Amino acid sequence: MAYLLTGNGGPVPPAGYLPIEEHGIVGDLRTVALVGTDGTVDWYCPSRFDAPSLFGALLDARKGGYFSLRCRTSARPKQLYLPDTNILLTRFQGAEAVGEVIDFMVPETRGSGRARDLLVRQARAVRGRATFELACHPAFDYGRAPSPGPRAARAGRVVAQARRVGPPVRPGVLLGS
Repeated sequence: MAYLLTGNGGPVPPAGYLPIEEHGIVGDLRTVALVGTDGTVDWYCPSRFDAPSLFGALLDARKGGYFSLRCRTSARPKQLYLPDTNILLTRFQGAEAVGEVIDFMVPETRGSGRARDLLVRQARAVRGRATFELACHPAFDYGRAPSPGPRAARAGRVVAQARRVGPPVRPGVLLGS
């Protein structure tokens, strides 16, 4: 499995808009995230449904913000839910490899009444040598607010997990080639 993490010089935002039927939905009983069949979170408002968006490419592909985690394959991806769950699996099938991205949100179960704001994304190679691309470009308040920088107050947590054995991954570096 190889990973390509993109930093400031990463890929351009999604070129267009996927039809709404090309999105799966994951939620935590307080809010939801819309995940496109291309592996992009196009809509996510942390904490609650009516909060300002963190990822809003569904409304503005250029300025709305997005979180893309996809596998490089030539075939059209497919989405399905794991049985009896709200866990979304996006499968990227190619001739050489099969990669999967699993998305879910963790509901608050401690009784504190506070949202966990936890969107979890996991990438894995199922068959062959899969190469994943990751690009995370949040856009606060529907893309209207300037980026507050790395020391900003937490606006929600997004966890991306990829299983790999080897040296640390640096932005812009292709590993496993």
